[in-house]
Amino acid sequence: METKHLRVPQNKYSYELDAYFASITGVNSSTFGIGLPVGGCGNRATTSATANENHCKYATNAGFFTNDGDCLGNLVVNNKVVQTSPHLNANFGLRKSDGAFVLGYINSTNVTTIGFSSLVSGVGWLVKDGRSFIQESIILEQISNGFVTEFAPRTAIGHDKQGRLLLLQVDGEEDIRKGMDLYQFTDLFISLGAWNAVNLDGGGSSTSVEDGKVINNPTCNDTPVICERPVTTITCIKNVNN
Repeated sequence: METKHLRVPQNKYSYELDAYFASITGVNSSTFGIGLPVGGCGNRATTSATANENHCKYATNAGFFTNDGDCLGNLVVNNKVVQTSPHLNANFGLRKSDGAFVLGYINSTNVTTIGFSSLVSGVGWLVKDGRSFIQESIILEQISNGFVTEFAPRTAIGHDKQGRLLLLQVDGEEDIRKGMDLYQFTDLFISLGAWNAVNLDGGGSSTSVEDGKVINNPTCNDTPVICERPVTTITCIKNVNN
């Protein structure tokens, strides 16, 4: 596993942004998964708490959720289908049969028939076959303009052309419009080698954790106060020896 702390410019304003990038080779169902807080959906915990509970070497926040802590979208955890969704949103998953990454629009029937070890839904298919797919995704998923153009912290998951798992998280502060819109975020991920990628929950949820410690500056209230927001799902990398 290779991790990087990057300083990247925010094009519209004079800020430099902190970004956290991880590249993991040889991912399979033993080394990558989606983690849930104690009690599962309907409950929330900080990314670091769930990461420690699941013995994650590296973790980020993952899927979207309601104010009540209900998970949104398709979700498979530890080979078990937690829930399916009728909504058209981009998904990222790992197939049980061959450990292949599966991205894109997956209906509720295919969640079961494909056979995933892990699956999570995002909002926005950022990169498809090495090029930006966000404009098409905005139309297909009916994503609001405000969500796309807001300068905010962002989190995404994908893979490169060589099959390495990629995680990218960018800090920001929404009250002063510091962060990236989805176009800038997509371009950054492509520059880092993303071949396919999906946008995960962002804003105050965006958190990166390594070896049990929060390594970024999460802003759970969308203000300058540094704090970690309780979330429902996380990405979890563990038992990585490379």
